[in-house]
Amino acid sequence: MCATRGLQVVMMQPFANFEGWAPGSGEREDAFRRAEGWMGVMEAVGCDMLQVRAEIFRCGCCAHLLMRAGWFFGLAQYHGLD
Repeated sequence: MCATRGLQVVMMQPFANFEGWAPGSGEREDAFRRAEGWMGVMEAVGCDMLQVRAEIFRCGCCAHLLMRAGWFFGLAQYHGLD
C-alpha cells in the first residue's frame, strides 16, 4: 500500500510500555508477543529502523541504562538478531 502511493515508512516507535517486566513473567512474554507482531508490521512496510522512547532513559544513571539496554538486547535475541 505504501509503495503504490510513493510512500516509505522510515521509522516506527511501537514499543510503549515494553520495558520493565521481570524475566520469565507473563507480562514480559506478552510484551515480546506484541513486539513480534510489530516486527511483522515493520517488515511488511519495509521499515528497518526502530525508535525507542527517550523518556525511558530519564534517570540517566548507568545502572538503569544498562538494565534497559538488556531488555532491548533480549528483544533482539528473541528475534534471532543477536
